[in-house]
Amino acid sequence: MNIMKTLTASVVGLALLSTSMASMAAGWDPAPRLGLGVGRVTIEADEVDLKGSTTAWEIFGGIEFNRYFALEAGYMDGGKAKDNVLGAVIEADTSAFTVSAIGSIPFNEVLALYGRAGAMRWKSDQSLRVAGETLFKEDVDGTDAYFGAGLAMSLDGALVRVEYRVADLDDSDLELITASVVWRFR
Repeated sequence: MNIMKTLTASVVGLALLSTSMASMAAGWDPAPRLGLGVGRVTIEADEVDLKGSTTAWEIFGGIEFNRYFALEAGYMDGGKAKDNVLGAVIEADTSAFTVSAIGSIPFNEVLALYGRAGAMRWKSDQSLRVAGETLFKEDVDGTDAYFGAGLAMSLDGALVRVEYRVADLDDSDLELITASVVWRFR
């Protein structure tokens, strides 16, 4: 197991344990949550000189321990980002499984600022084509940290979120702006 996976598992485990204990002591009942999101992803891949944007979507679930802390895991389809450089078409088709811890700072009963830190197990199929012929194709994958921040609005037991996320994926950078709906089952 590499050091990133070990650190991520340790941080998430400790956060889960301490928050569970604090939630129980404060009388909070952990509640499941499920969500869907859509957004715009921009991928910059150094090896194939790509800077492309496309539509991304995600599905996720998790557990909300209290109004300040939650854990989520999900799947993100980053779509197929394309760039055209001097007649050559450069593509990156990216997807990922994610796990993250979310900390929220409520402004009031409706609006909250939140931050996210997590790990992303990603895969990207990258290619370079000229005149319809593939000159270069590489499938790359890895596990890397990712971070995000956003605003959440509570509406009738659900959350509507707007978020910005970043990740450094080996030789590629990923930026994601999403809007999502999270149903909370309390």
